[in-house]
Order: sequence, then C-alpha cells, then structure tokens
Amino acid sequence: MSARSRIKKPLAAAALFTVLGATAVYLLNVAPASRQSRDAEIQLARLHEAVSAYHIDHGFYPGSRQDFGYPLSDALLREKLLQYTDAGGQSSPTQSHRFRYGPYLDEFPTDPIFGSRDLSWALGEASAFAPRQEGGWIYAPERGEFVARIDGLQDSRDLAGF
Repeated sequence: MSARSRIKKPLAAAALFTVLGATAVYLLNVAPASRQSRDAEIQLARLHEAVSAYHIDHGFYPGSRQDFGYPLSDALLREKLLQYTDAGGQSSPTQSHRFRYGPYLDEFPTDPIFGSRDLSWALGEASAFAPRQEGGWIYAPERGEFVARIDGLQDSRDLAGF
C-alpha cells in the first residue's frame, strides 16, 4: 500500500464523519422545529374551525361588533368558545333550550412553540395589539382569524396580509 492511499483513507473517513455529524446536528435542530410548526398549524386549524362554527351558528364571529359583550375580554372570548351560547352570543356553562350552541372547543389551545395561551387582539388598522413578548395567539374578531404570535409582532402594520 502506498503512502498516498494510507493518507487518503483516514481523510475520507474523517470527511464522512464530519458530514454525518453535521447532518445529525441539522436533523436534531430542524425536526423539533418542523414538529412544532405542524403542531401550531393543527392548533390554528382548531381555532379556525371553532370560530367558523360559531359564525355559522350566530351569523357573526365571536368578539365582533355584533357579538354580546363587545368589546370582549380574553376571558369572555374563551367562555364563548368553551361554553354554551345563546343566539346573541351570551355564554353559559350549562346547556339549555336558550344556550344551545357550542361548545366549540374542549380547551383553549396552547401555542406549541412558546407554550403560551396568551391572546392579543387585532382591532383595526392602527391599533396596537401585541405585547412585545412572543407566543400565544393574535385574533382579528371582525374576520374571525387567528395567527400564532411567533415573531414579536407589535401592531397591524407588522401583519401584512393578516
């Protein structure tokens, strides 16, 4: 065996281990992020289904101007999605002839990226609606849309297209 081939084999093995190590590090970092991203999409879909069902039952989205208790607090929005409601959007923990709609969620979903259930409101073009921390959800009641608060959005100008 020549000196040249004895040098090439260890270098080839070192290069292979470097590539394998880099691939492993990449997969360890990307796999959880993509799982969290999928989980966030699933939670957003649950929220979208809940407000869509509420809209079908009531003719307006929870928290919109037509809804009982407008403008809503975070707690009242959660009640409307987690409890029974009447035709006007008033909520009750028990079902009756009057409170016959819902509940639309079993529990209010947690943002899987930051583990937060915080809720911010998008209430118009110039309103500030998101605290500086990340995590949780942003809700636009007039459109019945939720987005995950994942990159420190500060106001509606940061939500191009939302």
